[in-house]
Amino acid sequence: MQGPREQAGPEVSSVWARIRQHVGFEESEFAQFVAACAIDLGVPEPPNAPVSTSLDARHYFEQFQNLHKEISTWLTNHSESDEIPREYLFAAIGFRQSRSDVLQQFPPPQIPYEHNSAASQRLKVLIGSTSGGYLAATGPAGIGKSTLVENVLQDYALFVPYYAYLPSG
Repeated sequence: MQGPREQAGPEVSSVWARIRQHVGFEESEFAQFVAACAIDLGVPEPPNAPVSTSLDARHYFEQFQNLHKEISTWLTNHSESDEIPREYLFAAIGFRQSRSDVLQQFPPPQIPYEHNSAASQRLKVLIGSTSGGYLAATGPAGIGKSTLVENVLQDYALFVPYYAYLPSG
């Protein structure tokens, strides 16, 4: 990556200067920093239109459109600001940081239940190392999958959607 070229014009140079001032680097430090930067777009860019009819694709496109609109609105209304509040961005995509009213709570088991600390820790590590998508807890009925998931998710401040597949129910 490189900074502005001389032919870029004063507006582009002004933006780069503002970024440099914001991060607190001298010009030579900032030039080295920019030269060492690489942009990694590890996820596909949103489509121009929801080509797929899947719910995920439609949801993705809608969130992207809403986010684009809200970022533009924020920049128009707050041009002096260096940051866009996280809560504003979450609201733009419809993300609620509080728990849903639809929490699944299980009654205490009729048989003795011992909390599986090792499985809880493995699930927390898996959640922490997963950047997106779905995780599945599988196994025979009645071994405590739902209780494990419930116990682990209650430690998280954000609501995490949880789905249970009941093949015969």
